[in-house]
Amino acid sequence: MLRQYDVTATFFVIGEHARAHPEILAELAEAGHELGNHLLRDEPSAGLPVADFEQQLQETHALLAPYMWGRWRSGAPKWCRPGHGWFDERMLGAMERQGYKCVLGGVYGMDPQLHAPWLISRHLTWGAYGGAIIVLHDGGGHRVTQTVQVLDWMIPRLLDQGYEFMTLSELWKNSTYSETDKGSTGESASPAGMVPPSP
Repeated sequence: MLRQYDVTATFFVIGEHARAHPEILAELAEAGHELGNHLLRDEPSAGLPVADFEQQLQETHALLAPYMWGRWRSGAPKWCRPGHGWFDERMLGAMERQGYKCVLGGVYGMDPQLHAPWLISRHLTWGAYGGAIIVLHDGGGHRVTQTVQVLDWMIPRLLDQGYEFMTLSELWKNSTYSETDKGSTGESASPAGMVPPSP
């Protein structure tokens, strides 16, 4: 779907899924997409002891590194989205020690809760703004089909409005945040960040 519209994105990957499907990581990286760290398992990060959080961050990092090493070496940030979007100061410290920036979400599709692609699509399109980071999920089952339907409806409409899709690192590079970086930002990426239309 993204290839059809010539769109790149950032995918936050759960380590267990990366371990089971390295061929998908290779395909995403080859297509120019960015991979972010979503820890090892699909669980709320807020409930983890900080040592477990850091271990999951490191294990998932090792799984992503073969596909991201070139980008990281050239200065691209390393991104982490805590499980279920919850984090605290201890986790921010762990991310910083590992060289990661924490990101959450700008426009959230509510797709884990909703099973109505038409509603999710319209919610995301109406909520879009310059610099927004759109959060969608996949991971199997109905989510894959639903996400494809949402993207097929949303992407052409936002492109027609003059928006441009890009990876989180591209958005970061083009923002003022990168010049005043303190190690974290309140926004997240998956699958795409947007920049405002040109005047």
